[in-house]
Amino acid sequence: MKFSYPRATQIAATIGQMAAILMGFVGLLVFHNPWFIFIALFVWIGASQESGYVQTKWALSGVPIERLMITEFRALAPNDTLSAAADHVLAGFQHDFPVTDDGRVVGVLTRTDLMKALTRRDGALKVGDVMSREFKTATPDEMAEKAFARLQQGQCPSLPVLRDGKLVGIVTLENVGEYLMIQRALGREG
Repeated sequence: MKFSYPRATQIAATIGQMAAILMGFVGLLVFHNPWFIFIALFVWIGASQESGYVQTKWALSGVPIERLMITEFRALAPNDTLSAAADHVLAGFQHDFPVTDDGRVVGVLTRTDLMKALTRRDGALKVGDVMSREFKTATPDEMAEKAFARLQQGQCPSLPVLRDGKLVGIVTLENVGEYLMIQRALGREG
């Protein structure tokens, strides 16, 4: 009751990890049973994951996507070549590209799809032939916690952010992670 929910979860996870270490040692040294090590490992991993999940959820709670979306990005057209997309990857920081046609987002070209296509064919292949047509979007005023959950569940590692149907940004798992690192460095975690 004295601690915030994330801090209390972190304390509980640390206690769980210490119990896992103790269980592993006792199981191995007293009972001579290596299965205790495996059980301890699962307890350790579970405690770590729960703590990380709660920390992330807490840090993103009440934060609109607009505060952490990438606003300086490059969009591709369906008729652009994969060679041009590869050049953009090499020239900048961006790995995934929204694909727009007449101002509408019609797909997303992920780095994974780009690399798979480049290894199978030549760079003259068009972005529209490789892009993912199944993707989710977000709005700038949507809460980051919900968008992060969609990013984790979806096949596409980035969400185009649309305001009144117009592309205004991108959210990726990578930039959410960077936002969280900056918040921790500034001492603004839960």
